[in-house]
Amino acid sequence: MREIHEDSRVTVRKRKKSSETHKDSKAARESKESDIPIED
Repeated sequence: MREIHEDSRVTVRKRKKSSETHKDSKAARESKESDIPIED
């Protein structure tokens, strides 16, 4: 019972962290695109 609870807590923490990382990478990508003109 306790192990399952610990696992679920870690999973939630990982999910939150991954969503924050995704947000950061998206912001970094947007700022990079605004700095550098894109040439096709």
